[in-house]
Amino acid sequence: MAICTTCGAASAVGAAHCAACGAAFTAVRPGPEPAAGPAIGEVEFEGGHAGGPEDGPRPWGGGRVVAPRRWSRVLDLVADPDWLPALKVVAAPTALLLLAGLLLAFGLDDLGWVGPGGADFASRYGVGLAAALTAFGGPLSSASSNRTELYGTETALTLQVLPMTVTLLWALLFGFGLRRWAGPAVRHAVRAVLLAVLTGGLLALFSGVDQIRTTSEGTRDYTEHVVLTAGQAGPLLGTAVLAALVAAWTGRGAPALRERAPLWWAAVVAAARGAGLTVGLSALAALVVLAVVAPWKATLAGLLALPNLGLALLGFGAGAGLHLESSGRDESGAAQNWTDRTVSLVDLEGWPESWRLAVLLVPAVLALLTWSVRRLERPVRLRAAALLWPLFTALTAVAGAGYAMDVRMPSYGRGAEVHTLANESAAGMGLLPLLTVHLLLVALGVLAVPELLDRLGGRDRPARVEEPDPEAYDPAGLELTASSGYLPPQGGEVLDFGKR
Repeated sequence: MAICTTCGAASAVGAAHCAACGAAFTAVRPGPEPAAGPAIGEVEFEGGHAGGPEDGPRPWGGGRVVAPRRWSRVLDLVADPDWLPALKVVAAPTALLLLAGLLLAFGLDDLGWVGPGGADFASRYGVGLAAALTAFGGPLSSASSNRTELYGTETALTLQVLPMTVTLLWALLFGFGLRRWAGPAVRHAVRAVLLAVLTGGLLALFSGVDQIRTTSEGTRDYTEHVVLTAGQAGPLLGTAVLAALVAAWTGRGAPALRERAPLWWAAVVAAARGAGLTVGLSALAALVVLAVVAPWKATLAGLLALPNLGLALLGFGAGAGLHLESSGRDESGAAQNWTDRTVSLVDLEGWPESWRLAVLLVPAVLALLTWSVRRLERPVRLRAAALLWPLFTALTAVAGAGYAMDVRMPSYGRGAEVHTLANESAAGMGLLPLLTVHLLLVALGVLAVPELLDRLGGRDRPARVEEPDPEAYDPAGLELTASSGYLPPQGGEVLDFGKR
């Protein structure tokens, strides 16, 4: 295409004069247009671009297929500077972990083994943050040694407990952040998961305590070394699994279930509502018990495990026994079973009679479950019951706690001996009793009581149709109105309201 320099009109390529004004074109030949680069999937020949070689067509195999790079998506995911949505998603869950460590730091101000005159705030906060990180499933490990010139004591303690307050709130905040900031974009969700894992690893790296102190008592010097940590594998793996599950459910699982299985989606919503109300009420009851029987510092630290205590209180009130077991080895290595008993409403094993008041929690939970499914149809209730039964059982099963402690007492010098003691203790409820009591709770609260209320309220009764009395029918006394469905009296005019 040639452009006239006089009038600006366009003419055909190779024209000698302008088609508009007739001005003569110069003899400058237009240069070739730049060749386009090969597109993805086209063949680039050795002698030219994707359009073909300059010396004519060549058979396949004389060029190469221009394909996208294998790691281009991964590189784009990491190299894209738009990480702000992922940072916003992780901000609230990270603040929750820091706040949980702060609460424990105020509740653990009497740790005398950290330093003389009590524990400093940095050490207490390190211990509290390590305990908060056990919300992702890892144990809390402690090792201490106390040595003099003649003898010493080495103690290793492993505490296994899941502070469900932190776990549940972390999952809720992470899911809310994904819906609020990430949206349907997969790359933002993946980045949020990566940042959550990285944050968990960094917090685990700076949590815990590792201190050495030396004290003197008379002519003897004592050296004490204390190490407490939540480890690295537990926070990293637990954060990755929990964050990935929440991201998968928020991004793909929930929309797909809502679209493809509406009955199951309604059941999931009802089950989540019933489980949330049950856990909340049980936690509130546990908070009342803690405030009555424990000092305020213990109550402050117990806030992180209120769902654990509440679910155990609900199971105890429903009839499941609390199993307490303690065993170990003496100095000779012989196994001993020190405690093996089950405390229940029938046999309190010396506990105060006030523990029987836990039974009052059961009717309150039944009322909440009934309210959660009251307006749902029977098929949805059946599905909600099928979800709540294993959910309650699993939550109460993981609410238990246990610890293992090994104590070594070596002596130094001539005739050195090593005495070893071991102790393992656990508190929880058996799986079979939990399955039984939760089956009864769900069957009554989700199925039986709502069905009974429906029958009493006449929800499932068919509507009564009253037959007209032919003797009382008087067509002459009826009047034709716009809302009347009766025929007019004889001689009247039928109006068609649908066409006017």
